[in-house]
Amino acid sequence: MNNKYDIDLISLKKNFSVKKFEFIIHILFWFYIITQELYALFMYDVPWYSPYLIAVMLFFHFAQFYFVYFYLFRWFVEMKQKWLGIIFVLAAAFIFVVSRIYSLVGFEKYLLNLPPEVYLSEYNFGNYYNETRSTLIIGVYATLIKFSVQWYKDQKRKSELKMEKQASELALLKSQINPHFLFNTLNNIYSLVYQKSDIAPAAVLKLSEIMRYTLYEANVERVPLKDEIAYIRNYIELQSLRYQKKNIIRMNIECDSDEKYISPMLLIPFIENAFKHSDKGNGMPPINLDILCSGEKILFSIENYYLKEKTICRDKNRGIGLANVKRRLDLIYSENYKLDINESENKYSVKLELKNI
Repeated sequence: MNNKYDIDLISLKKNFSVKKFEFIIHILFWFYIITQELYALFMYDVPWYSPYLIAVMLFFHFAQFYFVYFYLFRWFVEMKQKWLGIIFVLAAAFIFVVSRIYSLVGFEKYLLNLPPEVYLSEYNFGNYYNETRSTLIIGVYATLIKFSVQWYKDQKRKSELKMEKQASELALLKSQINPHFLFNTLNNIYSLVYQKSDIAPAAVLKLSEIMRYTLYEANVERVPLKDEIAYIRNYIELQSLRYQKKNIIRMNIECDSDEKYISPMLLIPFIENAFKHSDKGNGMPPINLDILCSGEKILFSIENYYLKEKTICRDKNRGIGLANVKRRLDLIYSENYKLDINESENKYSVKLELKNI
């Protein structure tokens, strides 16, 4: 839900990438930390060895910050049992506190050769309190910055999705309502009507359902998977009218759950390519299609056989179409999909795994 008080920072800096934002916020943070340490060094009368101790502390700040930033934060978020995550965080904090103190003592004792009254003073309660506080502060900073970067990344992704949708609506309509497919289908239906075939009314109905779905029902972010499958079935049956063979495609669809949703018209480019480039003269079905559901995942795979000598004559739009699909997958599903495309001498296969989001 959009909030009227939200500030669309992305629209202000469209070219301000996530990496650049992350880099700048890290630079500002470390500038602040180093400035705090240098302030105490130059403003107060400190022992000669203080710069070395500050360098050691900065090393631990750096190590702890990026451990929390890259690992601890992600582990905690992914843990299903949060109480285990809390125990893990506390244990990591304890290890950092003890490591800081004992490393500091060892540095003062063995490298700086300071007298015992100096390095033994590190074991007092006040120092344990200060190191614990420093450890918690660095951990909190790392978590807040991680949240900030993740928030900016989400806002950037939403903005890109919005712009991508606006820019590609017309292109999607043109690519999905393919003129060649439409003209061929109309010609086939005309032939059926002319021959007074009993399947002519059903073909007209299927074309009508395809047009209605494309123009009216696919203008949302998610559609029920069963509706997308119905659209695919209609498309395949109309494509099959062009060929005399009945075994042009082998389908295995086992996913009619009402709880599964998918981005509309995401799978059809792969199916279009299979029909366009398959070898229809082969004795076996040149196209194999599977759509399955497994837990929270939607599994799609399609493969088609083609003649090797015809590969140079393939439509140049094939690469563009697949590039658009990959772009949509990156924007909509982010890390919740896995796409594997393989091409051999006479077979082209696509395997797509989607998480039901």
